[in-house]
Amino acid sequence: MHQADSSCHTLIPVERMRSHLHHGGGFKLEVSEGTTDFSGLDGLFVADFRCAVCGEKVRMHAGVISMHLRPHYNLNRRMEPGGTFFMTLSELPPYEP
Repeated sequence: MHQADSSCHTLIPVERMRSHLHHGGGFKLEVSEGTTDFSGLDGLFVADFRCAVCGEKVRMHAGVISMHLRPHYNLNRRMEPGGTFFMTLSELPPYEP
């Protein structure tokens, strides 16, 4: 993920995320249940998907993601609203030994 760049902090439609990969493929997502459609990302891979609240790596499973949509404890043991994630996209499949 690249360093903070205010020109990148915009609402990017899913179909334009592919063209945004030249910045490193890192995105901060704020989602709620039933509002996000990633169907336009065919051919891209999620290299990393983490909860911005607790820092945990989140599996791409509806049940696991929905747990992070609810309020939960951050790294400092303070309750925060969920639904914010850091996602890194790649055109290459992730390496798994």
